[in-house]
Amino acid sequence: MTIIVWPDALEPTQVSVNSVSISRSGGKSIGGLERAILTDVGYWSVTMTQIVLASLVQRQLWNAVRSSLRGRSGLIEVPVWSRESAPYAGGVWTPRLVPYDDGATFDDGGLHDNGPGVEIRMHASASIGATVVTLRLVLGSEQLSGIRFSYGGALYETGLALSVEGDLWEVPVFPAIRAVIPSDADLEIERPTCIMHLATDREMDVTFSRSQVDKPTVNFVEAVEYWADMAG
Repeated sequence: MTIIVWPDALEPTQVSVNSVSISRSGGKSIGGLERAILTDVGYWSVTMTQIVLASLVQRQLWNAVRSSLRGRSGLIEVPVWSRESAPYAGGVWTPRLVPYDDGATFDDGGLHDNGPGVEIRMHASASIGATVVTLRLVLGSEQLSGIRFSYGGALYETGLALSVEGDLWEVPVFPAIRAVIPSDADLEIERPTCIMHLATDREMDVTFSRSQVDKPTVNFVEAVEYWADMAG
């Protein structure tokens, strides 16, 4: 099935990215307390809030994405914009494309590429179903707990470090690894993505107002079955 990509022109004002863990009952104690046992199953839920539709191009893009997805059955790669938790060198995000120090640009008005603000690689190959990985910090601040990254459209979030040796961080990840990540693979940190479905068939319903500025909200859920099909 074709996977479409959420257009950059349809940028939301806010993005809510939440992990949904699934636990099962471990039975009740004599005192009636229920024990919850965590499974390695879980998925992502993403809400894009106040997506600005103010131009003809934006409205056309909205319609095109809606028609291409055809409800919950379609697959879409959704960016989750993780600047607020990315471990940037210096601790803050800076634009990658900038003028030179004296304010000059290239003759065509183009900007200077300042290079990435963060670079992290998978140190050792991560197999399907793994819940612990080892990351290698190439460039960035020395804190790889609580960050999000993606590889091939699969989104992950790291937990508290299990061990740190130099630039190598052993960390638990949510969810379990969806598809093999080879050793030395570059991980997407600044703008990770997740392959998802619309949460409902009517998720992209919108009423275009006469003011010509609309701000709809869209909910997505991770397409977990996509990874199961790929692994099978």
